[in-house]
Amino acid sequence: MKKSIITILRRILFLVLLAASLIFINTLLMPKYSYLNSDWPTTATFEEFYDMEPQSIDVLFFGSSVAASAFNPQEVYNYRGIRSYNLSSEQQSLFLSYYWLKEALNYQSPKVVVADLKFLFPVHPESAINTSEPITRKCLDIMKISGVKKEAVKDLCTLDPAQSELGYYLTNIRFHSRWSSLDEQDFTPSDYADSPLKGYAPLSYKGPKDYTPLELTGSGDFASCDPLMVDYLGRINALCKEHGISLILTYMAEEGYSEGEHNTMQKIADEQGVAFYDFSEKTTYEKVGARLRRENIVEHPNLWGSEKLSRFLADELTEKYGIQSVADAQWENSKPFYEHIKKTCELSQIDDLKEFFNAVNDPDYTTLIVVRRDGASVAGDELAEGMKAVGLSDIREFERESYLAVVTPGKAPVEMHSKDALTYRGALGNDRSVYVLSSTGFYSGNSCSITIDGKEITDTEIGLHIVVYDNVQKKVVETKDIS
Repeated sequence: MKKSIITILRRILFLVLLAASLIFINTLLMPKYSYLNSDWPTTATFEEFYDMEPQSIDVLFFGSSVAASAFNPQEVYNYRGIRSYNLSSEQQSLFLSYYWLKEALNYQSPKVVVADLKFLFPVHPESAINTSEPITRKCLDIMKISGVKKEAVKDLCTLDPAQSELGYYLTNIRFHSRWSSLDEQDFTPSDYADSPLKGYAPLSYKGPKDYTPLELTGSGDFASCDPLMVDYLGRINALCKEHGISLILTYMAEEGYSEGEHNTMQKIADEQGVAFYDFSEKTTYEKVGARLRRENIVEHPNLWGSEKLSRFLADELTEKYGIQSVADAQWENSKPFYEHIKKTCELSQIDDLKEFFNAVNDPDYTTLIVVRRDGASVAGDELAEGMKAVGLSDIREFERESYLAVVTPGKAPVEMHSKDALTYRGALGNDRSVYVLSSTGFYSGNSCSITIDGKEITDTEIGLHIVVYDNVQKKVVETKDIS
């Protein structure tokens, strides 16, 4: 009898260890997308959502990357005190939005859901659910194993028999080849499980010089949409009604937009009895008040465009839907990070080199500089004055010489110049990353390099190359090549 009990206990222990090993391996091999390595921090978006306090979110946003970069929960909170979360993700079709809404309702009780309609139309006609398989996995792999995930995977594989249900539970089957490319982030959950901006994806590029929104003419044209997406939009609406949630539909401003597309979406919204905000349409576009090129809301909105969009929607949520302001530490505590992100995004907007060096003269940044062949020949007064402002020499004094520098505010700058080749090594981000700088001027060769953790950052042009490393986000956030 005693021997039998020991045998049973050993088997139980074996099964527990096997399960733990599978969980560890599956988590390790699954690709991770965070602010550290992607413009679309999908993994961090969903991981952080699971960590939010239950029943603390009043508004949820869903959609593809255009929605991820448009709806800014921190701005909505800072402006109107509304607690929201952006569950959008890259190429998220309405099929995926439906299942993530269903999953979200197991944790939160939002009063309003905002769903973008980019994927109402065929974007990936080769895919049964209008989304490519790698992107589908980004969205579903991170979902916790639950009845919702089981239903989503089953429906997905019914619609697309080429996909494997088992592969969505044992992700090592799909990603076994990642063993050779694992990096530090794979072993550091804090890197990919933290989304202080609550799913928002900040972009810092400049918008187009101009944009002409659609003026409605009363045309009776209609555009074709994906029938399956219409079906899942109906399911989203039904789910919202079941839970007493107001549904708002949106469409971002885009080039090449037709009145037929507007008419189709407006008709569907009217039939389902929900509000529709078409930011491609002239009246709505102008209400947002975004001014190009800085405040871009066309295609993928940039940070300054998202501020305008988010404030516009926050006003609507307050005035038309009665969403109240609530002080909440989850949004209060992320204010400093958001301010840092805004400050960092500004770097890409600065063309004046003196102003640029003043902006990076900040403990949040480390600036790396190298020269290929000659830096003096490309240096003007702006560059010279900017470099002086951070404690460096006038590079025009080192004509045709090798040159490199490292500027970390609060520390003495590193600056080296010589007719011989130069190399310098150091650490970044609290010694987390290792960089190597090399420079050869006219007298010693014709090359330069900045590598961080073995990855080349610079281009190959003759001249001076500047890389700004963000010590808060622990990644490169800006480069400038002066040639």
